[in-house]
Amino acid sequence: MTHHLPIRVYYEDTDLAGIVYYANYLKFIERGRSEWVRGLGIDQGRLKAEAGIVFAVRRIVADYLSPARFDEVCRDAGSFAPADPLIYWHCRRKPGRITGKSEPPRRGPTGEQRQMNTETLALAQEMDFSLLALFWRASFVVKLVMIMLTVASFWSWSIIVQKFIAYRLARREAAVFDRAFWSGEPLDELYQQIGPQPGGASERIFSAGMTEWRRSHRQDGELIAGAQARIDRSMDVAIAKETERLSGGLPFLATVGSTAPFVGLFGTVWGIKVAFEQIAISQNTSLAVVAPGIAEALVATALGLLAAIPAVIFYNKLSTDNDRIIAGYDAFADEFATILSRQLDA
Repeated sequence: MTHHLPIRVYYEDTDLAGIVYYANYLKFIERGRSEWVRGLGIDQGRLKAEAGIVFAVRRIVADYLSPARFDEVCRDAGSFAPADPLIYWHCRRKPGRITGKSEPPRRGPTGEQRQMNTETLALAQEMDFSLLALFWRASFVVKLVMIMLTVASFWSWSIIVQKFIAYRLARREAAVFDRAFWSGEPLDELYQQIGPQPGGASERIFSAGMTEWRRSHRQDGELIAGAQARIDRSMDVAIAKETERLSGGLPFLATVGSTAPFVGLFGTVWGIKVAFEQIAISQNTSLAVVAPGIAEALVATALGLLAAIPAVIFYNKLSTDNDRIIAGYDAFADEFATILSRQLDA
């Protein structure tokens, strides 16, 4: 007797390649046997309950003519007997798929391809993608770029921290000196208190002006001509020295902020070039083979941005703070020069 049971293959029946698991063929066969018995008019549940009889399979001979794939409609054909079924398994594609179209049968990967894919997947799973591992696997040029960007990043942060501390001390020292300068205490006494070794920038500017003021007097107490201009120049020189001291390191931040992304991009381009060379040598375009080289190359760009972004942000912030502090020194020098000018004109 011949029995046919059309079966549609679903995702749950197949592996990653869309081919039915071998164990599921037995499930399909058992399903077909049950439908065959039911088609004969036999109620298996009633037969078991009333007579205690069940159908058991003693031997199955299955001939796999073609593999069953996802969304195919398959049928099992053969001679069935309760004691010794002989089954021939055959699958063919029928119209009426989910898309409503009939497509040509797809060929699965060959044994060699499956073995290669399995080995590649295992290699990718065992590969370490930590930053340190990516660094050691990178080429010499990419390693050099990574080292340069890492050093530039640490150097930038050291400048940033040092400048924040220096600017905070400069603002505090200027506030303390301003209170002493405008307290009404005679300038000569304030100059004597500061002494020959001024501690802060405001004190050094004040000392430069007072020193030139005293040098501009003759022994008889008369002023030497051009005293006002010399006092102004002395304080301007002192302000220029403080400006240079406070601005030190800011050009480096500007350089890192403008060039680090391009240095990192160079490392990425070079790393991708090396990755493609390795692909050409290995003759394998699998993502598991390409991904490590691309990841190593992209780390260079990431380091470039990691160095550039803080450098640009803090360069703008520190430049603004530096300009405000220098503007405060200029304002003090102008006010002090005005006071001395009154003394000269008196």
